[in-house]
Amino acid sequence: RIAPGAAGRAAVAHSLEALEPALEAWRGDARASVSLPYELELGEFRLSGVLGRVLPDGLRQFTASKAHGKTLLALGLDALVWSALGRTDDIDRIVCEQPRVQLAPLPQSVARDKLESLLALAAQARVQALPFMPKAGLEYVRAGEDAKGLRDAERSWRGDFGEGRDAWASTALRGEAPFVDAGATRRFAELSRFVFACMPGLDVGADEEAEDE
Repeated sequence: RIAPGAAGRAAVAHSLEALEPALEAWRGDARASVSLPYELELGEFRLSGVLGRVLPDGLRQFTASKAHGKTLLALGLDALVWSALGRTDDIDRIVCEQPRVQLAPLPQSVARDKLESLLALAAQARVQALPFMPKAGLEYVRAGEDAKGLRDAERSWRGDFGEGRDAWASTALRGEAPFVDAGATRRFAELSRFVFACMPGLDVGADEEAEDE
């Protein structure tokens, strides 16, 4: 994938620079990393899986992808699991081209309730097309959840690499895509707020959910 000559050397240098924080994070502790199988009973749901890169001082998270909604949702779900297990060590997160951050786990009850609500939404999505995709959804909530947020989200949705151009997304949504009409757009905004609220690493709706809790 790398071009020959000077262009290729520049691309390699850029990639190594972007990966340097991850290399620093893993130097010296790679052998101490273990995988943590888990199983959680969350209301009517049972969630099981494996958390990777667990170290004596906490959970390491790294992705070479940029900080868009799909990436941060995946990392956030693992962070919710970490918190729901009652783990109190920090989450060390490194995302491509972003500063390295240390995240404190959420209170266990808050994380469990959030996971249960997301599982209920996932179950609903199996039987009903929901006008939501994470990249556009995060663009909306990041911009302030107003008219500008909807413009930014629609721009993301319809962009060259937007989810609206993804044939699989179009098939899954079966005509219920965001921005096709006012009702779908309103529902997209509701779902975006719901999914990303109280998500570890994102300051979106955390205060409201904590008050409800």
